[in-house]
Amino acid sequence: MQKKEYYTTGDVARLSGYHYTTVQLWIQTGKIEAKKIGGWWRIPRSEVIKILKEKLGLTNEEVKKLLGQEEVKN
Repeated sequence: MQKKEYYTTGDVARLSGYHYTTVQLWIQTGKIEAKKIGGWWRIPRSEVIKILKEKLGLTNEEVKKLLGQEEVKN
């Protein structure tokens, strides 16, 4: 599986269990980094990992399984 570099607000909402408007609020208030690509917010993989670890308390192994990635760095 090829690793995804950017995630949508909907992707992050599904992965984290938070509502997509909460994810948008985090972006608007600067709690997470994101950029607009084609008029839509995109969240970098590093921020998604940060959310999963800090907000959900997941371990590297749990994040790796959830994202289907080969490597998750601290």
